[in-house]
Amino acid sequence: MLRDNSEIGAFKIGYYCYISKSIDSELIPMPQGQFNSDLRKKVTKFKEENPEYKELFDCIDNNYNYLSVRSCVVKFEKSE
Repeated sequence: MLRDNSEIGAFKIGYYCYISKSIDSELIPMPQGQFNSDLRKKVTKFKEENPEYKELFDCIDNNYNYLSVRSCVVKFEKSE
């Protein structure tokens, strides 16, 4: 997005997928490519605190491509 009539702008690529327990809870980014240790800890902690999502994470199985994650979410929601 360009601001203040500038001709150039900077951008940063974020994460494609996020997990959260509810719409109001903290969003935790699902990694793509490199998986830093802080992010790994957050995802691991989320998995441990929310065992009801085990089936979802089993489906995702470290394939954090957003199309794959989306398919797993749809499958998980149908099983509930």
